[in-house]
Amino acid sequence: MNSPSDELVKTREELALDLRLSEERFRTFMNNAPFLTFIKDSEGRLLFYNARMAVRFGVTPEEWLGKSDFEIWPEEIARTMRLNDLEVIGTGRLMERLEETIEQDGRVITWKMYKFCWRDEVGEIRLGGIGFDLSEELSRERALAEANLQLQKLAAIDALTGLANRRVLDERVEYEFRLAQRHATPLSVVLLDIDNFKWRNDIFGHASGDEVLKRLGHIVTSSLRVTDIAARYGGEEFVILLPGAGTDGAKVFAERLLERMHKMDWPDAPVTASFGTAALDAGTTSGRRLIELADRAMYEAKRTGKNRVVDYHEVPEASLPGAAALE
Repeated sequence: MNSPSDELVKTREELALDLRLSEERFRTFMNNAPFLTFIKDSEGRLLFYNARMAVRFGVTPEEWLGKSDFEIWPEEIARTMRLNDLEVIGTGRLMERLEETIEQDGRVITWKMYKFCWRDEVGEIRLGGIGFDLSEELSRERALAEANLQLQKLAAIDALTGLANRRVLDERVEYEFRLAQRHATPLSVVLLDIDNFKWRNDIFGHASGDEVLKRLGHIVTSSLRVTDIAARYGGEEFVILLPGAGTDGAKVFAERLLERMHKMDWPDAPVTASFGTAALDAGTTSGRRLIELADRAMYEAKRTGKNRVVDYHEVPEASLPGAAALE
C-alpha cells in the first residue's frame, strides 16, 4: 500500500512529465505553424521564436534568444516594434499592426502582426507575436492598382498622339466653361485639321499618316502651358483648350503652332493645317458651343486656302460649317 508521501511524489512526477510533454507539444505546434511566432519578456528580449522564423531570417534556433529588436533590426524598424509592444503591454489588448523587416537580400517585407500579452506562472509579463507575410498580397494589390491606373490612362489618352481623347475633352471643356463663367475669366478653343490628310494616306500609305499624327501630337504637347489641355478630336483633328486666353491669345497660339509645323521635318511631304479659334463671350452657351464656333472658323480657313488661322469673328455670316468636302 502506497503512503501519502509516495502519492505526492508520484503526483509531482506526473506533473513534471505533463509539463515536459506540454512544452514539447507547444514547440512542435509552433515550429510547424505556417507563420512566424515569438515570445518576448517585458524588456523586449526574445525568449522564444519558432523554426519558421529562424529559417526565414537565416539564424539558428538559439542565436537571437535574449536579444532585443534593437540588436536585430535597424533602429527605425526596431523603434516601431518596441512602441507596438509597449502599447500592447499598456492596454492588455490584442493588437493588429503592420510591421516591416529586412530580408537577407535587403528586401523590405511587410508583415501583418498580431501581438498580445499575459502574465506567466510567477507573474512576469510575457508578450506573444504571430506574423503573416503580406508581401505577395501587397505586391498583387500594387500590380492590380498599377494595371487599373494604366487602364484609366488608356481610357483617357489617344495612343497614337499621346493627347487626351475626345471623351476627356468633352468633360473638360464643360468644366472649363463653367469655371470661366463663374469667375468671369477668358477661355478660348483652337481647332486644327491637317490639310490634305486623305491624299497623304492614299499616296504614301497609312504609316506615313500615323507618323504625321505622332509628330503633330509632340508639337502640340510641347507648346502647352500647365493649364492647357489638348485632345485628338477626330481622325486628323485636334482641339486645344486655353483657359485664361482670349481671342488674341488663341490666334497667337495657333499661329505659333502653324509656324512650328512649317519648320518640322515631315516624312514624305510637307504638312500644313487649317486652324479655327473661338473665345468665350456673352453669347456662348456651353463649352460644346465654343468648339462648334472654332470648328466653323476652321472650315473657313479651309475654304479660303488652307494653311492659315481664322478666328470665328472673321467668318462671314453666309459661310456654313462643313458645307463642302474641304479636307
